[in-house]
Amino acid sequence: MKKTEEQEFSNSLLNLILLESSSLLSIIGSLLIIVSYLLYKDIRTPSRHIIVCMSISDLVYSTVNFLDAYAKSPNHDVYSDLCVLSSFMGSTAILWSFFWAVALSIFLNVLIVQKDPVFADTLIHKVFHPVCWLIPLIINVFALCFNKLGNTFDFVAPGWCWIEIKLNDVTGKVENRGDAIFWMTLNYKGIEILTYLTIALMYLRIKCHLKDKIKNFENSERKMSTFVSPKSVQAAKTTDRKLIFIPIMLVLLRIWGTIRYILFIIQSKDGDMVHLRMSLADKAFLCLQTVGDNLIGAVNCVLFCFLTPKVWNHLKESMSNMKSKLCCNKKQEIILDPDEKTKLISQSM
Repeated sequence: MKKTEEQEFSNSLLNLILLESSSLLSIIGSLLIIVSYLLYKDIRTPSRHIIVCMSISDLVYSTVNFLDAYAKSPNHDVYSDLCVLSSFMGSTAILWSFFWAVALSIFLNVLIVQKDPVFADTLIHKVFHPVCWLIPLIINVFALCFNKLGNTFDFVAPGWCWIEIKLNDVTGKVENRGDAIFWMTLNYKGIEILTYLTIALMYLRIKCHLKDKIKNFENSERKMSTFVSPKSVQAAKTTDRKLIFIPIMLVLLRIWGTIRYILFIIQSKDGDMVHLRMSLADKAFLCLQTVGDNLIGAVNCVLFCFLTPKVWNHLKESMSNMKSKLCCNKKQEIILDPDEKTKLISQSM
């Protein structure tokens, strides 16, 4: 079958560079979050535990997409098998990430608004771990068993595999349109939209709670409120700013794939998808999705490592120690021991 214009542009040098670079940054960022959690005991809080679970999910997803670009073999049978495998792993990982993002918002809501740290900690091991790991896995096991995973012809997933789309060789129409849309909705997009709504509601509730507490403190003549010191108020304001940043960045990074999903539903209704021409906007959406879907690990690293003072101080200290050790090793190599000096003098005479 002739390649679609979506495939041609997805496999272009520009999109491959965007895919590989954003995936690599996300891999590095996710690894940094995980390694910092393992190295520094004083940051091993329950919320950081959830962030690490998110990072594991993002690490798997970005790694699969990074390798997927190299898995496109001329042998159709080989690529078909690799495509199904990468689709299963990638789809499962992205759902893990969404579920853990929702879990983080619920955890913070229970911890900050309801002020029940014991219940919040209980949720992590008794609810979040079983639900967040198993439900995405079950969804994709069913998709795999019913042969729903495979090549999307880059219509909705630019450069990687997801839900299989079957195109008619003659008319160019999508033969399994209804079935493909159903599985796309169940196995990513529907859960993604629910994630947006849930996180927005949870963080809005937390933000309103924090604003009320800050306002009560600042308006109180005796400065008596839940936050007992100006330092606590400053910490609350910092948390407030971060809580705005999290849902906004999630939407900004992921919304482009949702737009392309909606466009696919509209365009595939009666149109010839094989000979469909891409507009400049279509190409822009594709590039933005390529970057956004794969960059989430790097953004989380900036937010939860570089913009978190305790973690950033640990990282700076570790880098400083490494630099000192390297400098010491170089100095030791330069400084000769007395025996070597004697040998050099005797050789020169």
